[in-house]
Amino acid sequence: MRMKMKTVLIILAIETIVANTQIYFEYDNLEYSEKPIPVVGFEASKILFASDIYKQLNKIEQSNFLFCPLSLQVLLALAHVGAGGNTAHELAEGIRLPDNPNKIKNAVQELILKVSKPYKLTSVNKIYLANDFKINEYFKNIAISIYNSDIENIDFNYKEEAADKINQWVKEKTNNTITDFINDKDFDKSTLSVIANAMYFNANWMYQFDPNLTKPTTFYIDDVRQVEIDMLYKKMPVNTYVNELLGAKYLELPYEGGEVSMTIILPKEKGQLKMLQDNIELILVKPPYKKLKSLTHIWIPKFQMKYSIDLKPLLTKLGIKEAFTAAANFSGITNNRNQLSITHAIQKTFIKVTESGTNAGSLTGVVAGERGLTKFVVNHPFIYIIRHRKNGILFVGRYTNPIGTEVN
Repeated sequence: MRMKMKTVLIILAIETIVANTQIYFEYDNLEYSEKPIPVVGFEASKILFASDIYKQLNKIEQSNFLFCPLSLQVLLALAHVGAGGNTAHELAEGIRLPDNPNKIKNAVQELILKVSKPYKLTSVNKIYLANDFKINEYFKNIAISIYNSDIENIDFNYKEEAADKINQWVKEKTNNTITDFINDKDFDKSTLSVIANAMYFNANWMYQFDPNLTKPTTFYIDDVRQVEIDMLYKKMPVNTYVNELLGAKYLELPYEGGEVSMTIILPKEKGQLKMLQDNIELILVKPPYKKLKSLTHIWIPKFQMKYSIDLKPLLTKLGIKEAFTAAANFSGITNNRNQLSITHAIQKTFIKVTESGTNAGSLTGVVAGERGLTKFVVNHPFIYIIRHRKNGILFVGRYTNPIGTEVN
C-alpha cells in the first residue's frame, strides 16, 4: 500500500544566505539610462523566486497578500535533501537554487538565525514523524545539523491531539500570532510526516509614530472606491527614491537598530500599480538611495493582516510537479522511494503595522535640512518589502484594500 508524506509549511519571517552567482536585471522593452543593477549570490535567487511567487499570487488574488519567499525556499531545500532524480531537479529549478545538494547545503549553513537586539528574528524547523516511520539517518543528520530542525515522534492516528500539539508549537514559536495553523482533517491514516517551519519577526520603529497624530484619512482603492482609514503620521529622516521610468516612489522606514527596514513602493499616480507589478523583479531590487537622508512628512496606513496560501497549485505552476504525485522520489528521506509524496503545502503569514516604536536618539550627520521638505503620502495601493540591510528580503506584500485590515 502506498503511503504519503504530508509536508506542511509554516511561514512568518526569515533572514538570508549567500551563494556565488551574479545576475543583472535588465529592463525588458524599456530604454534606461542607468546601468543594470548587479545582484549577487543568493540574493539574486531570492529576488527571482519572490518574483515568481508574486506573479502567481497576482493572478489569483484581487486584494491584499503577504508571503515570505526565503522561508519557503529553505523548507523546500530541506525536502530537496531527501529527493532524487527528476523530483530533486524540479525542486531545485522551482525554488531557483542549483540542482546540487552540496551547494544548497553550503548556502543553508549561512542561514543561522539568531535572536537579535533590539529586534527579534527567529527561524526554527520541526519534523513530526509517525511513531513507526523509519527516517534515513543521513537525512536526519542534515536536517538537525544544517537546517536547525528538531525531530519529534507523534501519533497521527489521534488526529485531534496531533493537530493540537503542532498548533501549540506554532503558537509558541510565533509569539501567539498564529494559533490555528493546522486542522485535524489534514491528517489521515496515510500521514507519515509533517515538516514545519515557524518564522517570527518583531521590531519597533526607529522613529516612533505619535498615536495622537494618527487620524482618519482617505485611501483610494481605485478610481471609483475610496474609504476612510487610520493613517500614521511622522516627520522623520528617511531614504527615498523615485524611479521615473517605472513611475515608482520608494520609502524606506527603518526599524530600531537600523538593520531591518520596511520599504514601501508606491505608484507615483493612482491606478498605476500594474506597471510596478509587471516589473516586479526590478521593484524588489534595493534602489540606489542617496547617502544623505531626507527629512520627510510621512503618512502610512495603520493595518494588520493574516494571510494563508495553498501552495500546492502555485508550486505546480512553477514546475514542482512530481513531488506531489505517485512518481515522487524521496528515497533520501526513507529507504523506500515509493513511500512518500507531498500532499499539502501551506503558508500562513501575519503582519501588524502600528505606531509602536522608540525614540530616535541623535540624528547628527544623517539628516538633511528643512529646505525642500517633501511629503510621502501612502493613500493608494502599494507594494511593501521588509528587508534586512545586509541579508535581503524577509517579507513581500501587497496592500490594495484596507477593508478588513483595521487594527482594533
